[in-house]
Amino acid sequence: MASVVSTVFPAVAPSASGARRFVVSALRREAVSSDRVDLAALLTSELVTNAFLHAGTETRVSVRVNETIRIDVFDTGAGGVGLRTVGVEAIHGRGLHIVDALADDWGHEDTPEGSHVWFEITREPAAAQG
Repeated sequence: MASVVSTVFPAVAPSASGARRFVVSALRREAVSSDRVDLAALLTSELVTNAFLHAGTETRVSVRVNETIRIDVFDTGAGGVGLRTVGVEAIHGRGLHIVDALADDWGHEDTPEGSHVWFEITREPAAAQG
Protein backbone atom coordinates (compact mmCIF):
# COMPACT_ATOMS: atom_id res chain seq x y z
CA MET A 1 0.00 0.00 0.00
CA ALA A 2 1.31 3.43 -0.92
CA SER A 3 1.99 6.14 1.60
CA VAL A 4 0.69 9.54 0.41
CA VAL A 5 1.17 12.97 1.97
CA SER A 6 0.48 16.40 0.54
CA THR A 7 0.62 20.06 1.47
CA VAL A 8 0.06 23.45 -0.13
CA PHE A 9 2.68 26.13 -0.68
CA PRO A 10 1.97 29.82 -1.31
CA ALA A 11 2.85 31.60 -4.56
CA VAL A 12 6.20 32.93 -3.34
CA ALA A 13 9.76 32.13 -4.41
CA PRO A 14 10.75 30.44 -1.10
CA SER A 15 8.11 27.77 -1.73
CA ALA A 16 10.61 25.80 -3.80
CA SER A 17 12.87 25.35 -0.76
CA GLY A 18 9.85 24.57 1.42
CA ALA A 19 8.72 21.93 -1.07
CA ARG A 20 12.21 20.40 -1.08
CA ARG A 21 12.16 20.15 2.73
CA PHE A 22 8.66 18.64 2.64
CA VAL A 23 9.69 15.98 0.11
CA VAL A 24 12.92 15.19 1.96
CA SER A 25 11.02 14.74 5.23
CA ALA A 26 8.34 12.55 3.64
CA LEU A 27 10.88 10.32 1.91
CA ARG A 28 13.12 9.96 4.96
CA ARG A 29 10.10 8.79 6.98
CA GLU A 30 9.76 6.02 4.37
CA ALA A 31 13.46 5.07 4.66
CA VAL A 32 14.19 6.01 1.05
CA SER A 33 17.88 6.03 0.13
CA SER A 34 19.64 9.40 0.26
CA ASP A 35 20.43 9.51 -3.46
CA ARG A 36 16.73 9.01 -4.29
CA VAL A 37 15.78 11.65 -1.72
CA ASP A 38 18.23 14.12 -3.28
CA LEU A 39 16.96 13.42 -6.80
CA ALA A 40 13.31 13.78 -5.79
CA ALA A 41 14.10 17.05 -3.98
CA LEU A 42 15.87 18.46 -7.05
CA LEU A 43 13.05 17.53 -9.43
CA THR A 44 10.40 18.83 -7.03
CA SER A 45 12.24 22.13 -6.80
CA GLU A 46 12.17 22.45 -10.60
CA LEU A 47 8.43 21.81 -10.79
CA VAL A 48 7.50 24.11 -7.90
CA THR A 49 9.72 26.86 -9.30
CA ASN A 50 7.95 26.49 -12.66
CA ALA A 51 4.57 26.73 -10.96
CA PHE A 52 5.63 29.88 -9.11
CA LEU A 53 7.11 31.53 -12.20
CA HIS A 54 4.43 30.60 -14.72
CA ALA A 55 1.20 30.11 -12.75
CA GLY A 56 1.73 32.46 -9.83
CA THR A 57 -0.75 30.49 -7.73
CA GLU A 58 -0.67 28.27 -4.68
CA THR A 59 0.92 24.92 -5.40
CA ARG A 60 -0.08 21.59 -3.89
CA VAL A 61 2.69 19.00 -3.67
CA SER A 62 1.86 15.33 -3.07
CA VAL A 63 4.33 12.56 -2.34
CA ARG A 64 3.44 8.89 -2.88
CA VAL A 65 5.84 6.14 -1.94
CA ASN A 66 5.62 2.44 -2.71
CA GLU A 67 7.98 0.64 -5.11
CA THR A 68 8.22 3.98 -6.90
CA ILE A 69 8.35 7.55 -5.69
CA ARG A 70 5.77 9.79 -7.32
CA ILE A 71 5.63 13.53 -6.83
CA ASP A 72 2.57 15.44 -8.09
CA VAL A 73 2.54 19.24 -8.36
CA PHE A 74 -0.80 21.01 -8.90
CA ASP A 75 -1.39 24.72 -9.51
CA THR A 76 -4.45 26.68 -10.59
CA GLY A 77 -2.72 28.57 -13.38
CA ALA A 78 -3.77 28.70 -17.03
CA GLY A 79 -1.63 25.72 -18.07
CA GLY A 80 0.58 25.42 -21.10
CA VAL A 81 3.12 23.04 -19.58
CA GLY A 82 5.64 21.55 -21.97
CA LEU A 83 9.26 21.27 -23.02
CA ARG A 84 10.44 24.26 -24.98
CA THR A 85 13.57 25.04 -26.90
CA VAL A 86 16.01 27.24 -25.00
CA GLY A 87 19.17 28.87 -26.21
CA VAL A 88 22.53 28.19 -24.63
CA GLU A 89 22.60 31.72 -23.17
CA ALA A 90 19.07 31.49 -21.68
CA ILE A 91 18.82 31.93 -17.92
CA HIS A 92 15.46 30.13 -17.58
CA GLY A 93 13.63 27.37 -19.36
CA ARG A 94 15.52 24.21 -18.44
CA GLY A 95 13.43 22.92 -15.52
CA LEU A 96 11.33 20.43 -17.46
CA HIS A 97 14.39 19.36 -19.44
CA ILE A 98 16.03 18.43 -16.14
CA VAL A 99 12.91 16.50 -15.10
CA ASP A 100 12.78 14.81 -18.51
CA ALA A 101 16.43 13.77 -18.29
CA LEU A 102 16.48 12.51 -14.70
CA ALA A 103 13.00 11.12 -13.91
CA ASP A 104 12.08 7.58 -14.88
CA ASP A 105 8.75 8.93 -16.13
CA TRP A 106 6.90 12.23 -16.03
CA GLY A 107 3.89 13.91 -17.54
CA HIS A 108 1.45 16.75 -17.32
CA GLU A 109 -2.21 17.52 -17.76
CA ASP A 110 -3.80 20.90 -18.26
CA THR A 111 -7.36 21.00 -16.90
CA PRO A 112 -9.92 23.75 -16.42
CA GLU A 113 -8.83 23.79 -12.76
CA GLY A 114 -5.13 24.27 -13.55
CA SER A 115 -2.01 22.29 -14.26
CA HIS A 116 -0.91 18.93 -12.90
CA VAL A 117 2.71 17.91 -13.45
CA TRP A 118 4.17 14.72 -12.00
CA PHE A 119 7.28 12.58 -12.07
CA GLU A 120 8.21 9.11 -10.92
CA ILE A 121 11.54 7.64 -9.95
CA THR A 122 12.31 4.15 -8.72
CA ARG A 123 12.61 3.83 -4.98
CA GLU A 124 16.07 2.36 -5.38
CA PRO A 125 18.66 3.07 -8.10
CA ALA A 126 18.78 0.56 -10.97
CA ALA A 127 22.06 -1.01 -9.72
CA ALA A 128 20.44 -1.79 -6.35
CA GLN A 129 17.38 -3.49 -7.81
CA GLY A 130 17.34 -7.27 -7.90
